Order: sequence, then structure tokens, then C-alpha cells
Amino acid sequence: MLPFSELLDYRDFAVVIREEDVLHTANILRAVPPGRRDALQAAGRAAFLRYFATVDARLDGLFAVLARRRRARDETHTVARTIAASWAAPCDDDELALLRRAQGQG
Repeated sequence: MLPFSELLDYRDFAVVIREEDVLHTANILRAVPPGRRDALQAAGRAAFLRYFATVDARLDGLFAVLARRRRARDETHTVARTIAASWAAPCDDDELALLRRAQGQG
């Protein structure tokens, strides 16, 4: 896993080469059009400055990853609590009768 991969799409600033193609790296890189190469370099520089250039940038990136993970965890827990609450909710007489019929008890 690459650093800050939850925040960065490395394909925006890097040429991703499959392991089985590693021996062809030079040819793959030569095949990148100059305009695309320039765009990759500019995006790479921007990513470097934003996430890697200083200790503060690295810490900001780390805190952004942690905040994203916490939000995802909180959303998952909220959904789980909602489902659990709906399962634990008391049934009225009509719902109870439906459940008994479904279970073959009435």
C-alpha cells in the first residue's frame, strides 16, 4: 500500500507498471506522450508539496487519513445501531400476528 493512497490516486502523477512488465519499464516510459509526461510531473510536484515535502505536510496527510477512517467507522456504526434498534423495537399486535403466522404458530 502506498502512502496516503486513501487520499491520492497515484495514477494521476505516476506511471503504474505491472510487476510482469517491469523488464519493459524503459519502453513503457518512452511511450508516454510528452504532454502526458508534463501533466504527470506537474501533478507529482503538487502531490509532493501537499503531502510529502515537510513534516507538517506529512502530518496533515496523516490526520486527513485518520479523519476519513473515523468518519467511515462512525457511518458504519450508525448504520449498525439503526439496524439493531429496528430489530429490538417492540412489535404491535398486528406485527406480532404476522410474525407468528410466518413462523407457523398461528
